[in-house]
Amino acid sequence: MKYSFVIIALFILASCTDSSVPDARLVATYSDVIIVRESFGDSTTVRYKTDSILKAHQYDSTAFAQELRSMSNTPQLFKSFYDSVSATIGKRRAKLK
Repeated sequence: MKYSFVIIALFILASCTDSSVPDARLVATYSDVIIVRESFGDSTTVRYKTDSILKAHQYDSTAFAQELRSMSNTPQLFKSFYDSVSATIGKRRAKLK
């Protein structure tokens, strides 16, 4: 039941074009970055893997950082972004169990 709510919420977020809904690519990228940061203790490995993630999602480090900063200018969008990131990470962790 809990997972179906998350899936429905993500579907609604993805289908909306409202400016209060975060960019799905940015959510996926940041989620991947968080997982890498939590998974590896070596800063060199984290940096290498983060660069690979950014490239895979078609970001450079400057554009990625700029999008994250611009997200923080709108509190509701920022909250929605972090809610989406949390849901994405939760889904990925649930698949691993």
